[in-house]
Amino acid sequence: VRRRHQKEMNEERIKLFINLSHEIRSPMTLIVSPLENLLKRDYDADTMKMLRLMQKNANRIINLMNQLLDMRKIEKGQLNIHCVETDMVDYIKELISLFTYQAEKRNINLCFDYEQEELPAWIDPNNFDKVLVNLLSNAFKYTPDGGEIKISLREKVNELTVGDLQHFIEIEVIDSGSGIDANKLEKIFERFYQIESEHVGSGIGLSLVQRLVELHHGRIELDSEEGK
Repeated sequence: VRRRHQKEMNEERIKLFINLSHEIRSPMTLIVSPLENLLKRDYDADTMKMLRLMQKNANRIINLMNQLLDMRKIEKGQLNIHCVETDMVDYIKELISLFTYQAEKRNINLCFDYEQEELPAWIDPNNFDKVLVNLLSNAFKYTPDGGEIKISLREKVNELTVGDLQHFIEIEVIDSGSGIDANKLEKIFERFYQIESEHVGSGIGLSLVQRLVELHHGRIELDSEEGK
């Protein structure tokens, strides 16, 4: 009964957030566009800093709206994945570049470890980026200044039957954050679940990540313990 009640509450929250998303996303987009034009002009350092902060937080709101809408599409079976062969080395490098400024500002060692100069995989570039951006954002959220975030890319092979090999890629995001208590690991991908922390989020990002990974016929796992 309690589980059904929680499910109904979550469903009501989703409906409310979806309606709000549609109402808020359009005016937020109209705010971001003029901000981008203002950032192309020359202002003093303090003004530029404020404009970038406004742009950053406006984009965070739009991103949250988009995540909610994507989650709903997945639940309704309306999010279609269109995979193309993609070089994962260049793809990940480009996404990591979005976090370079933040890493330098907080003195975080952000590194990318890969064995091959090219590693092709079939992904939907317009949806798989949400997986990596969410994971990296989460890593930055819980990694202290002066810490380390490492992304590694490997090709793996499983032998399904004798002579039948399955090739796949493994992407790891490792950070020097505070870690998660072992008894909370299985809950971390639940929608609206958040660990107790001074950081505030929506509790949607990792749930969306899991669903997108599954749509790519993959799986995601978390390995952590408190303090590691």
